[in-house]
Amino acid sequence: MILWISKRIPRPKQYKPRDIVAIDINEKKIVYGDDEINRSINTSVDIVYRWKILAESLLRRYSSPRYPAWRRRKAIHNRIRSYHRKARNVLEDWGRKASLKIVRLAVRLRCAVAREDLTGLVEALRKLPKDHRGEAHHNGIFKAC
Repeated sequence: MILWISKRIPRPKQYKPRDIVAIDINEKKIVYGDDEINRSINTSVDIVYRWKILAESLLRRYSSPRYPAWRRRKAIHNRIRSYHRKARNVLEDWGRKASLKIVRLAVRLRCAVAREDLTGLVEALRKLPKDHRGEAHHNGIFKAC
């Protein structure tokens, strides 16, 4: 049984921003703030990874090269599906809560929100001359992209 509780929140009045709150998104942390305030939020990637590992271990346990038994056994299939659903729910819930924290800080400080634009990062790195590429490219981080 799922109980959804909703609360109507009035839309805040529009304001002209006085400053900018910058956001840096990484795998382990989200760092946000301006020149005076600097806060970080830990991500839930580790928790989600643990649920995904549980689902994949059940897949391996109940599979053989000739016959994936987990597809025919309803209880195992439901358990695997529940692990994937739990991972998705944890990530979505964390994303909503983290974004709400950042937006509330921006509204309280009357700031605009700025985030990194990482589109075309890999392509731009490939266009650089080989002697200008950093250690990240040589260590194999961008080779799989």
